Amino acid sequence: MDQSLQYVSGGAGVGGDRAGSRHARGGSDSTFGPKGRAVIASALDGKGARSDAGSIDDHSGTPSPALFREGRPAVLEVRDLEKTYGGGRSQATRALSGVSLSIAPGETVAIMGPSGSGKTTLLNCIATIDRPTAGSVWVDGLDVTRLPAKRLAEFRRSKLGFVFQESNLLDTLTCEENIALALTIERVRAAEIPSRVHGAAAALGVAEVLGRYPYQVSGGQAQRVACARAIVGDPSLVLADEPTGALDSRAAKLLLECLERLNAERGATICMVTHDSFAASYCQRVLFIRDGRLFAELRRGEQPRRRFFEKIMAQVAQIGGGEADVL
Repeated sequence: MDQSLQYVSGGAGVGGDRAGSRHARGGSDSTFGPKGRAVIASALDGKGARSDAGSIDDHSGTPSPALFREGRPAVLEVRDLEKTYGGGRSQATRALSGVSLSIAPGETVAIMGPSGSGKTTLLNCIATIDRPTAGSVWVDGLDVTRLPAKRLAEFRRSKLGFVFQESNLLDTLTCEENIALALTIERVRAAEIPSRVHGAAAALGVAEVLGRYPYQVSGGQAQRVACARAIVGDPSLVLADEPTGALDSRAAKLLLECLERLNAERGATICMVTHDSFAASYCQRVLFIRDGRLFAELRRGEQPRRRFFEKIMAQVAQIGGGEADVL
């Protein structure tokens, strides 16, 4: 068998050992939909961000387990995750069935699967937009499924970076101010902000548009500004929802090359949901989800990206019937 491809026999999760039953819930073209954007907006407005419970890094009362992947502490560990919608056995819909996976620091991982496969629900649970029915999600040794609501906004702001299908920049702020906003909310010292903003912008190749407003730049530039905003606070994990979905092929390629360089130079850890095999081929691993459970895993290793792309396409055709069926 090709060593880059691993089938998860019996539906067991990647990095785990359990799975469940069929998922029948319909999919979505955007993982972070209106509900998700509203939740994330609450993290940006600072409400409930500071509490008497202490810093988000205070793990008191929630001991961190030994989370490792390939000899390194895992940034993300999902354990036996289940999510069921609706009430009663006849009306309940199981979206996730015992999903387990882990992501090490500096990894780039894509999640793919047919419509209704459960990847939207999985990413929403990781992002704390939705709470799982059972199982746990650990980020940097913190069980986020046990965080009280008043601490979730601070967690999202300090530990996660979000990249949406649309850039979601504020038109009333310049690109520089959009990037700086995340640092301002985090109460970073004013003297530090310009250098950090310019460093993030340079890493994404948008330093020359910092003085412009979002409506004055191209769609590709706006999306790279959004990526700079996501990484300027040095989050533990960047969650990307179809980051190339609204871009033409040239802009998408440029963005993916920037993300690849960002990973190589800054060690950014990225988890991306995408329907695009081309975008997924820039990642180090691709996880395929079907019927609410992880089905297969592809690793790029040392093989050329083009060869990895071909293997992803073959796997997509097997589990979804073709490229057009995948999201």
